[in-house]
Amino acid sequence: MPLGPSSLMCLLRLFIARVTAISPVEQGNQGLLTKDSTALTGRDCLRAPAGSGQSLTVAEDQMKAAAVALILDSRTEDAIRLLSQWYRVSVPNLGIGVVEGKTKGVAAVYSQRRKEILAARREFMYDPFVMIHEFYHHLRSVSGKHRGTEKQADKFALGFIDAYRRLASPSGAEP
Repeated sequence: MPLGPSSLMCLLRLFIARVTAISPVEQGNQGLLTKDSTALTGRDCLRAPAGSGQSLTVAEDQMKAAAVALILDSRTEDAIRLLSQWYRVSVPNLGIGVVEGKTKGVAAVYSQRRKEILAARREFMYDPFVMIHEFYHHLRSVSGKHRGTEKQADKFALGFIDAYRRLASPSGAEP
């Protein structure tokens, strides 16, 4: 099922409202208020059509596509907040720079001690593969199970990009 413009916009509006701290009156107790003053939640944006037989996998794919879209739109901080909220972990810091001893041929690194994703150059901040790969390292380190390999981080990031491609294509099929 392709991610329609209304679903993507719904997700982005809801997310922006949450991360920019819209007042409770504007946002409502449960989420963003719709035109008819009912509360809109993230599940409403991600809900599969009634009777479609689709599960949370659809919601997860839509979240993944939204994260990639945010990064491609130069809104990496928003994407990282979305991922942190989805996985219920702390938001890592983002920065430009390198960690001593890890400079050669590296696009970005995750510093577990500083809980920070550092991109070697600014353009890597807007590369979905690089940022989601490093977020995987953050996710594994804060979960207390930091056994994530580079191969697993690559697979994690590619899953997001595949979801984006599937949902962004007009037919919903692989390009």
